[in-house]
Amino acid sequence: MTDPSAFTLSDEERRLFLEETSEHLTVLEEGLLKMERQGADAGLLAEVFRSAHSVKGAAGIAGITAMEQLAHQLENLLDQIRSGARPVTPGAVDAMLQAVDCLRRMTDALDQGLPLPEPPAGVLEALRAGGDQAPGDGGGPEATAAPAGALPQDLPEGWTHLVRVHIDEASPLPAARALQAFLEAQRHARILWSDPPEDALETGQGDRSLVLAVEASDAGVLERALRSVPEVVGVQVEARPSAVDQGAGRAPAAAAPAGTTAGPAAEAADAAQPAGAPAVDRSVRVDVSLLDELMNLVGELVVDRGQLDDIAEILRAERHSHEVAARLTRVTERIGRVTAALQSTVLRARMLPVERIFSKFPRLVRDVSRQLGKKVELIITGEDTELDRRVLQQIGDPLMHLIRNALDHGLETPEERQQAGKPPVGRLHLSAHHANNRVIITVADDGRGIDARRVVAKAVDRGLVSPQRAQELTETEIYQLLFMPGFSTAESVSNLSGRGVGLDVVRRNIEGLGGQVSVQSAPGQGTTFSLSLPLTLATIRALLVEAGGQVVALPLDAVTEAVRVRADQIETLRQQPVVQVRGHVVPLYALETYLNPSAARRGATLGDDIIVVLVPLGSRYVGIVVDRIVGDREIVVKGLGKALGQIQGLTGATILGDGTVAVIIDPAAVVAALRAEAAGAAVRTGAARAV
Repeated sequence: MTDPSAFTLSDEERRLFLEETSEHLTVLEEGLLKMERQGADAGLLAEVFRSAHSVKGAAGIAGITAMEQLAHQLENLLDQIRSGARPVTPGAVDAMLQAVDCLRRMTDALDQGLPLPEPPAGVLEALRAGGDQAPGDGGGPEATAAPAGALPQDLPEGWTHLVRVHIDEASPLPAARALQAFLEAQRHARILWSDPPEDALETGQGDRSLVLAVEASDAGVLERALRSVPEVVGVQVEARPSAVDQGAGRAPAAAAPAGTTAGPAAEAADAAQPAGAPAVDRSVRVDVSLLDELMNLVGELVVDRGQLDDIAEILRAERHSHEVAARLTRVTERIGRVTAALQSTVLRARMLPVERIFSKFPRLVRDVSRQLGKKVELIITGEDTELDRRVLQQIGDPLMHLIRNALDHGLETPEERQQAGKPPVGRLHLSAHHANNRVIITVADDGRGIDARRVVAKAVDRGLVSPQRAQELTETEIYQLLFMPGFSTAESVSNLSGRGVGLDVVRRNIEGLGGQVSVQSAPGQGTTFSLSLPLTLATIRALLVEAGGQVVALPLDAVTEAVRVRADQIETLRQQPVVQVRGHVVPLYALETYLNPSAARRGATLGDDIIVVLVPLGSRYVGIVVDRIVGDREIVVKGLGKALGQIQGLTGATILGDGTVAVIIDPAAVVAALRAEAAGAAVRTGAARAV
């Protein structure tokens, strides 16, 4: 273990190091998984090599030797692959992914101020062996060196390291810098051979690369000394190549992957930025707390704008105040335009692509499917779809639950799929897209599907529904049973859990974000879980309604319309008030009953003309009965305390124009709660209820 206090990093330097290293490790992991699936093309290899090189360089500058050494071995193996000296094998990818995991654990420890773990010897040996050969079988430490160009057959004996030095492409005197590097290496090692030779360097000959065969007792000291030379952009100090490399040199250039240039110059190009005009950096790192503070200030402007609107309405109602009201209205409109523009800009700054979350799942799918002995193709679409960072941060665990369940109990083994007439490789499709100011994320598999009869039988067996009620359940209602706490159709418990285990957490977390979860399934064809999420949790467009003397906010994208219903249109079906709206039978639920449970005990009736807010629920509609429609407004969402935050249906609160507080409710969750109450289910704070 390495004590983090030994590093000479300031707090700001540590933060930048952790952020940049984390980004490079993500690029490495994604690139390695692509490499395993589609082969190692030159562009992909260059990308992952640069990331490994950057991690090694940053760790070296920070003085984190263990991380530098591990990244160096990873870089060596990638170099051998891109030169054609080693193929891309599952073992090689395994070894490199294990190295990425180790590097990530090191950065996590540094972030938490904990001692840094040393890289496991097994991982280092696997990297040296290329993942497929045990040390001593020709793939040991000697195999880590793969010279960039063919070495002469008359190299002197005794040399221990091969050194490659790369000079900046922008250097006006590259030969002079190469000579300076040669002389610096001479101070720390015995130089036995060089390309270009010493006499050529002294006469000004040479290019932007220098290769040395040296006898060195401390490779680390030598590398740091060479890096101190001005305009040196890359240094590699590698252990002595094997006898095969010494005698015959490297494989012909034609053996290298298409588009790969052999030699030190290629490494210099890969280590540096691509040639061409410098890219303009159009992004900056901003502390999330600053964005939150800015969003709060914008929220205050929105509230003030609403108050000005209310004042203008009052003045318009007063006699002889029309001119003042008109002037105030013009000012309000200008403030509204500025506030809207500022709000839109801040929201865009808070938006991140779902790729930030999706990028974690290829590795999960790879590891879990191999553990289960299944062949799975993961298809990801819509990864550029953007979500508010607060929403994005909270959907990772729900998506992980859904993906693990799909892999464990949704998709079949290759043998089962072939017996069912399916291809042996199962498909798992993760997608995201915008729809009606919301983001829809789906997890779909082409597996065995959900057995509805088995779900019902298990629910009856556990006493979750009565046998009589079970006969009346629709397909949508049956699938909702999966979201009850602890419900599972799995016969045995595995470390991955059965379909249904954790789904109550999925629904609770998604509904806590103001979202909804729906399920579609077909036996033998597969299952699709859909998450409907708000674009942002900061501000929303809401329909303000009043019920039982309380004004509440319903997210506008969660309702369809509001209609007035006469008393003689209300019917009763199985003790449930319903009304027909354009051919749809819509069950009715009084919002006052949700806000004030004692209203139900008093026997609140729907005997008068009523206003019904239609809410889509699956393929059907339900109606929420309210006393009056206040209007639609843009509102600022405020969080709830721990106590209120555990009440099903409440998703937040907002401050209205007159300064009063109104709760924000999720209509679908409110209907679920009222249905459970109507069915006589016990009320459990924060628990998911069966529909």
